[in-house]
Amino acid sequence: MESTYGDRLHEDVSRKKEILLEHVLAAYKKGGKLLIPSFAVERTQELLYFFSKLIAEGSFPKEKIFLDSPLAIKATDIFKKHIECFDDQARNDYVNPFDPEYLQSLPTAEDSKILNTYQYPCIIIAGNGMCTA
Repeated sequence: MESTYGDRLHEDVSRKKEILLEHVLAAYKKGGKLLIPSFAVERTQELLYFFSKLIAEGSFPKEKIFLDSPLAIKATDIFKKHIECFDDQARNDYVNPFDPEYLQSLPTAEDSKILNTYQYPCIIIAGNGMCTA
């Protein structure tokens, strides 16, 4: 039996996008960076999908989204190449929901170092190991 989230109640799935936007706007209002630890496969692509939806709706701030996980970048590239596997809604809503505007991938450690001096509000999606290191 899988029980990763067995000890907590979760918000209604239909509110995910709204909750995500609330946290993004709160961080940006403070001029800060929102650091999101994320599994490289599926969770990262779900985040990118929601960011694409928010951008398409015009409710997302025009700030950078950094994908700071080599594995997540590679997994996302596979998602991008196989649009035929998306469900009807994802195929009809977007040309490619895993490539939102403002996204910048950071595939190497050298690329990641730009975050040390980046002075603007942004979102950083990284693996748990990247977040704790």
